[in-house]
Amino acid sequence: MEEPLKIVKVVIPFLYLISWILYLRLFQNNTKKAADYSSFFLKLSVAVHAIFTITGGILLARHPAANLFEFISFMNLTVIFVYLILEHIHKNRYQGVFIVLPVIVLQFIATTGPLFTSTPKELETIKFGIHSSLFAVGYGTLFLSFSYSLMSLVFLNSLKKKNYGILFENLPPLKDLSTMSFRAGVGGFAVITAAILTGIFYAVMSDIEYSFNFRITATLIIWIFYAAFTVANILNRTTIKTRAAINVISFFILISLTALLHFYDSSWHRF
Repeated sequence: MEEPLKIVKVVIPFLYLISWILYLRLFQNNTKKAADYSSFFLKLSVAVHAIFTITGGILLARHPAANLFEFISFMNLTVIFVYLILEHIHKNRYQGVFIVLPVIVLQFIATTGPLFTSTPKELETIKFGIHSSLFAVGYGTLFLSFSYSLMSLVFLNSLKKKNYGILFENLPPLKDLSTMSFRAGVGGFAVITAAILTGIFYAVMSDIEYSFNFRITATLIIWIFYAAFTVANILNRTTIKTRAAINVISFFILISLTALLHFYDSSWHRF
């Protein structure tokens, strides 16, 4: 069973790549055929990805996100799944070209890591599964928020240069992009807050000794930046560009600290 999973792991990013090419064609040439093919192939890709992830979890009898590479893959699955829901709700498929591209890069990174590795018993519990799932969903939602903020900055840059074209024809209005970024950001912030609280609760209930280390410091830094992004949006005393910039910077900090955490502890947790 392991060999077929290895093959599927390599195939998944290429499926997303084909999906992105179809979304790019849709963005450039708005035709019903391109719209139907792009959405269908992305749904096929996420179905294959979901089956791969579930199968890996069943084989190991644990949550399939116990190291950085598994976590990235699980987060990508969350991002595309949520995006497909939003695509169906808003009836706008043009955003796919911006959402899917970063997922391709991250999924290729995920394929460079171990398939499914053995982990400490503590990481095989339902409690850790809930804790890890919340973080993956939170990161995935923040990824969407980052993507909408990035679209806002691209939109503003084109507006500044008076470069009116397919961006204005295909993307939602600037205010709507900012609103979607804010809602996704608040949702991600809330889920990550819940993940932090479940981690603290899990540690206390399990009598696990922990200290104020780099892992906790990094998590608090991420939390503070997104708290600032949330407050800035609620107060609405800054420009759309400023809020979008804060969000983009916050996400890059999140990615950087997550990568550093991998070098600090490749299994995510020490027991």
